[in-house]
Amino acid sequence: MSAPGGRIAIVGGGFTGAALAIHLVRHARPSGAITVFEPRARLGAGLAYSTDDPDHRFNGPIDLLSLFPDDPAHFERWYHASGERAADPQAVAATGQLYCRRAAFARYMAAQLAAHGGPPSDTGAIVHDRRRVVDLERDGAALTLTTDDGTRSAFGQVFLCTSFEPPAIPGPLRPLADDPRFVVDPWAPGALDRVPREGDVLLVGTALTAVDVVATLMRRGQRGTVTAISRRGLLPRPQDVLPSMEARIAKFLRPTPLFVERHGVPHRLPAIVRAVRADIAEARRRGRPWQDAFDDLRDAGPVLWAALPVAERRRALRHLRAFYDAHRYRMAPQLAAIVEHAQRAGRLTFARARCVAAEATAAGLVVRLAEGRPAATAGARCFAAIVNCTGPTSEVAGSRNPLLAALVARGLAAPDPTGAGLGVDAACRPIAADGGTDPRLVAFGPLTRGRFGDLTAIPQINAQILRTLTGSALGRPGGAAPTNA
Repeated sequence: MSAPGGRIAIVGGGFTGAALAIHLVRHARPSGAITVFEPRARLGAGLAYSTDDPDHRFNGPIDLLSLFPDDPAHFERWYHASGERAADPQAVAATGQLYCRRAAFARYMAAQLAAHGGPPSDTGAIVHDRRRVVDLERDGAALTLTTDDGTRSAFGQVFLCTSFEPPAIPGPLRPLADDPRFVVDPWAPGALDRVPREGDVLLVGTALTAVDVVATLMRRGQRGTVTAISRRGLLPRPQDVLPSMEARIAKFLRPTPLFVERHGVPHRLPAIVRAVRADIAEARRRGRPWQDAFDDLRDAGPVLWAALPVAERRRALRHLRAFYDAHRYRMAPQLAAIVEHAQRAGRLTFARARCVAAEATAAGLVVRLAEGRPAATAGARCFAAIVNCTGPTSEVAGSRNPLLAALVARGLAAPDPTGAGLGVDAACRPIAADGGTDPRLVAFGPLTRGRFGDLTAIPQINAQILRTLTGSALGRPGGAAPTNA
């Protein structure tokens, strides 16, 4: 993509939007300022990196995290030079690899934005507008954005970099929606302060959000028991020692992913499941960690996802996503140690169960939990607090984001056929209701996961942006980006 003409707007200033702004300054060299619309006070932090909890760490080691794929050690150099490493004596895990705090990466992003003309730099190359965009219209040669104060502004290029929607409230828990003892969104500022230190706590969801909540509750001295439930009761697996950055890059540069080399490109989920199970069994037989075999599947993900019919993609999201996520998004060793210690002490339990009904009483929140089918087997328990750890949703249909709702209502975009994110073409342009696309409107990041599959981690998002801007995942011809852990 050459430097776009006219004013540039980026809607969403989390990692995706901030990284895009930096890469535009570096590669597209626009003549005017880039306006990033983001209601949060900081650009580059978003949902994932806005946490200040010292126990919230990346689930991959530090050499995965450079903003610039052609300089893999960029973040690591900054991390040591900035004093972040000296301030974190627990950064090196038992595996010998360094797992940094997510808050450190937010500060790194702020430093890179400032270095490229963003706040607090006074060059104005990147401008942070804290108003929320609520509408978008085609207006002749421009796209007109409307913000929540009614202001209308025309832009020649608009990039959609909004991330996930806030967590949805599970149906059986909706009667508790207005009760302060029910934490709907654990990532909202101060949300976990409402959880009393005394009394039992229920976490609905057992993925990485629940692990982060457990770490926070244990560090502050939670004295009641914590029970985390989900329909499958799957806990994220712990991270093992990962290959070196050089080995991962060499693996990624292979013209054919190892999984595809062994099994071809199956067009049905059962064949993929059988293949990865066979690979894991073979890895164990050879004394290798199962993570190595699973990572071969992950690396082949874009090829496999693109080959699956839409019906198979829907089946994957409905039936296999929890299993995939538990193996794909692993716990940093430090977090795994916190979870294991809490379990051994009897303070934490993970269970396969689901909420059937709930009511608020003076004594606490009473929930009927079913450990299987039929629901008549449910038993009632009383909790001092309940935390919704189901995680953010990626569904656009019925979105509470006014801009996404407006795009769909105007026919300028439509939900992806899988139900995850917006439908986009191979160039990341949203597909309108009439099947057309507009080169002035482009989407990046998790909003496009329905089309591209596993697209939530820094290396994949970076690669997507750089391929679109420069034709190379490394930001220069012939380059490639390393894969995430």
